[in-house]
Amino acid sequence: MYVLVVIFVVLSIAVYVISRAYSPSASKQIKQYYLNILFLLLALIMGLRGVTVGADTDNYRQIFNDIASTSLNIANVGFFYDGIEIGFVMYTKILSIIWREYQFFLLISAVIFCFLMKRFIQHSTADYYIASVVFFSIGIYLSAFNIYRQMLAVAILANAWINFTEKQYAKAILLTLLSTTLHVSAIIFIVVYIAYLFRNNKIVMRAVPLLMILVYITFSDLIVSIAPFMEHYGNYMSNHKVIQEVNTVVVLWLIEGAVSLFFIYKSSMSPMRQFLGNMTLMYVLMNLIGLKFNYVERLGLYFAPFLILLFCNLSDSIKNRNVKDVLFLGLITCFLIYFLMSTSTEQYTYVSPLFSVL
Repeated sequence: MYVLVVIFVVLSIAVYVISRAYSPSASKQIKQYYLNILFLLLALIMGLRGVTVGADTDNYRQIFNDIASTSLNIANVGFFYDGIEIGFVMYTKILSIIWREYQFFLLISAVIFCFLMKRFIQHSTADYYIASVVFFSIGIYLSAFNIYRQMLAVAILANAWINFTEKQYAKAILLTLLSTTLHVSAIIFIVVYIAYLFRNNKIVMRAVPLLMILVYITFSDLIVSIAPFMEHYGNYMSNHKVIQEVNTVVVLWLIEGAVSLFFIYKSSMSPMRQFLGNMTLMYVLMNLIGLKFNYVERLGLYFAPFLILLFCNLSDSIKNRNVKDVLFLGLITCFLIYFLMSTSTEQYTYVSPLFSVL
């Protein structure tokens, strides 16, 4: 199934390149059709998967069945129900009332997640091809097969950031609060808002990477200080779980880090690109800390949407058409290969109840 995504992207780019040579206006429509069809395809693949696809998919089935079969009194539930934030509990309960079928829950969840991420891309960049390929290649899409609760919070916050940049602060605040009822760790997104407010201050923007180095060095002491305030996540703070391992993804971190530093310290770069560079470094920082401490890399997921914009802005920063085209093809090729490599692991071996019916 994942190969279908790659084939569709390649064919769409070929059609777009040909149409651009003959009808620039038609090529713009093709880009929009491409984005809509691609995200529909991604939603169907994600929503029609079997419970064995994704390490946590079967766990979510148990959660769904438990919530569906329980009569919930909101006044007595509190912020957490069986360790799960109330927002996600109510979301699950509503879907179970509509149709008490887990596959329906998976499909609706996939459609909502993919729609939110498509909206983020549409409102943030015109480079739909690079943006969409980066989205489903770097782990945002595949992470939603597993830790959906957090990834839904990530998608909502990506849209809250759009509202924030458009000075729709009430909407941004409401969406941010909503995301914390899905996964309380979403509160870290406040860092994004603060950084955005200081984006025009070059001194601050250039000082942020130095602050990140300090955080990395002192993180062991920092986590001891905040642990008493994170009792609900004591299981994560104890550092006895399996630590994430580095593999070929380290190459991607190096590339992201290099592009980020280029954006931050090159004097001609715009404030927005400096901001994107710092948010990407936050993603890399959380992953590096995650090599030593349980699940800290998951905090980096809140900054992952900005990786999409980072690579789009890298393309936009190149004026030479030939160089730009070479970079475009290089990025698309590398990310498509990385996507196929990521989906080749056992947990993503694709099966679907739909195939058994057919």
